[in-house]
Amino acid sequence: MKKSLEEQIRDQVKYPTTYTKYAPNKEYIKNLESKKLMLQEKKKQINEVKTKINDIKNKRQGLDNLIISKLAFSSNKQLITKYKNKKTEQINSLKNIIKQQKDMIDYYKKRSTKN
Repeated sequence: MKKSLEEQIRDQVKYPTTYTKYAPNKEYIKNLESKKLMLQEKKKQINEVKTKINDIKNKRQGLDNLIISKLAFSSNKQLITKYKNKKTEQINSLKNIIKQQKDMIDYYKKRSTKN
């Protein structure tokens, strides 16, 4: 199928086979350079934010360790006070038993002296 001359011309206009020599557009280059600078600045900002986040994480870990040690100290303190309370209760009960035994000894001494 042969194309008519008009169709061939239209196709050439749509898809040109000859290209003009590329001349660099100075404004386009300036835009690219400014975009490149903006990207570099954004990368710097991102890196600064990352370092700040890492610093915060490190400080947070220190605070977490401090909180954990405080909690452990307070729980140990509570255990110690409970232990002390139990010991004082045991000591008091032993004192009561000793007192009762002394009373019994005194009672039997009195009874034996009467006989």
